[in-house]
Amino acid sequence: ASIDPLAEQLRHFLAVIEKREAPLVSVEDAMGTLAVVEAVSEAARRGSRFSPGEMMEQAA
Repeated sequence: ASIDPLAEQLRHFLAVIEKREAPLVSVEDAMGTLAVVEAVSEAARRGSRFSPGEMMEQAA
């Protein structure tokens, strides 16, 4: 039997909200990942380099 990744992610999310499980990713790691994704998007929009550090500074 194969596991549906989305269903497993949603199951884990619910378990975290209900405080039955700990998150697999820290808030800090998630923020870093989001900063990288946003920096890539911003760099594509501008047509130039844009660092994740700049994105984190703007978010602060």
